[in-house]
Amino acid sequence: MIAKFFTVEEANKLVPELKKIINKLKRKKEKADYIEYEIALIQLTNEYKIGYEGKKEIYNKKKELNEIVVELNSIIKRIHDLGCFLKDVDQGVIDFLSEKDGRPIFLCWIPDEDEISYYHEIDTGYNERKYLWFD
Repeated sequence: MIAKFFTVEEANKLVPELKKIINKLKRKKEKADYIEYEIALIQLTNEYKIGYEGKKEIYNKKKELNEIVVELNSIIKRIHDLGCFLKDVDQGVIDFLSEKDGRPIFLCWIPDEDEISYYHEIDTGYNERKYLWFD
């Protein structure tokens, strides 16, 4: 990914598309998490006696999980192709490289927000973000 510097306006134009992408990403991640749970449950309940059916079921679940992982990687690549940084899949935190007062910063957005209103320094993260307009 080539680093792209965004203005607030440029980043805000991507918000509607990113909301859709992040929703899809979260649904796929939840499905992957559930399949991992199912695999663990099969292994736990059959810990000492996994027969052919148990092994077949685990194989099929792992195959399904691998397909979802490929889809997840494709979705993440789409986010990166837009020039954004996915910082947290579960929360959907997206950072946009930008500039403030001559120094690089990250504009920071989560799907619950309708527009970019926060930023944080390059060496900090989501928990230390500041409101863009009162700094």
